[in-house]
Amino acid sequence: MRVAIVVLLLLAFCMGEVSSGQDEYKKLNDRANNAYKKGDLQKAKSLLEEAKQSSHGNPVVDYNLGSVYHQEGDYEQANETYMDAATSADSSLKASTFYNIGNTEFRNGDYAKAIDAYKKSLDVDPSDRDSKYNLELALRKLQQQQQQQQKQDQQQNQQQDQQQKPEQQNQQDKKQQDQQQQEQQQNQQQDQQQQDKQQQDQQAQSSDETEEDQQQQGYAQEMEMSKEDAERLLNAVTGNDKEVLRNLVKQKVQGEPASGKDW
Repeated sequence: MRVAIVVLLLLAFCMGEVSSGQDEYKKLNDRANNAYKKGDLQKAKSLLEEAKQSSHGNPVVDYNLGSVYHQEGDYEQANETYMDAATSADSSLKASTFYNIGNTEFRNGDYAKAIDAYKKSLDVDPSDRDSKYNLELALRKLQQQQQQQQKQDQQQNQQQDQQQKPEQQNQQDKKQQDQQQQEQQQNQQQDQQQQDKQQQDQQAQSSDETEEDQQQQGYAQEMEMSKEDAERLLNAVTGNDKEVLRNLVKQKVQGEPASGKDW
């Protein structure tokens, strides 16, 4: 019985029957089997490759050569050779071939392909307990692998989010700075406009006051009267009219500084 992967992966050589006309292939296969048992994989491989070249596709030779490739760790070449053996009409050899293909894919870490191979082995030999055991083990390994991959994807996404956050924050900060700068410029423009308006109002008010002063000064000049003109006017009237006129003249020249006698 083949030992399950969890304990030890043992790839037994097949000692299939050959016709009397192919005694040379059998001899090469026997010699390779002896070298394999002694751990001389290089010699076993050399003998089996020689047998394969002259066997015209003997599935027993392909099966044994695939086992040597597997033991050397050349899993890709092992499965290519096993696939040649899987065409055998011998159901026992075919089931064992798919079983070993599953073991090779399992060792290679491709649990999905291993599961597929174990299922094919069980299709040929449903009673094989090793294939059932390894199938369950491969299913658990695939689930763990998917969970680990999902965890790695989540961690990668989190790292990407953390890398993107500073960029987004920088963009947001820059946007806020631009808005603040724009508001500051608008406020400065409004302040300047208000200052300009105040300056214009002050200039207009100053101009109005100057014009009013000039008008008042002109009016005052028009209203001023010399002493001689006042005397002539007083002499021209008599009685109460003269007294009224004197008071009127005093009021009109009241703004002048007093000098000499009051006339």
